[in-house]
Amino acid sequence: MATFTIFYAKSLRYVPREAPESINPLDYNEVGPIEASCVGETFQLMNAVEGDELCCKMSVRSMSVGDVVVDESGQAHYCCAAGWGETEFVPVENPLRYLTSDGYSLTWTGLVWTNDDMTFEGDEQGPIDNFCNRVEGDLL
Repeated sequence: MATFTIFYAKSLRYVPREAPESINPLDYNEVGPIEASCVGETFQLMNAVEGDELCCKMSVRSMSVGDVVVDESGQAHYCCAAGWGETEFVPVENPLRYLTSDGYSLTWTGLVWTNDDMTFEGDEQGPIDNFCNRVEGDLL
């Protein structure tokens, strides 16, 4: 058995179906380490079918396209529409920042606006709420 670290995409709305060359760590939340015999088994363990799989015990959603598994050597494996592809975590230099009118500081990852507590869809102009309205605030 080997230890694999699971990372779930913060938003599955815009993830590529095939492995990109690199991914931004700000787009992911670490779910935690799991024990498995291979990368493929991590998918089986992290998908709710019978209700007693590891993801159910961890109270997290099933693994999906866009999620990432990192093996013991540090290689990142991207969950593709069919199979796995290799990728790497590469932080974005000087990401855009946004200060909401409520005082929350958000960072643009290239896919979403996020901080440790919340995630918003949006674009480079700023975050958009669940009602498709621009969140009040200013780019920093």
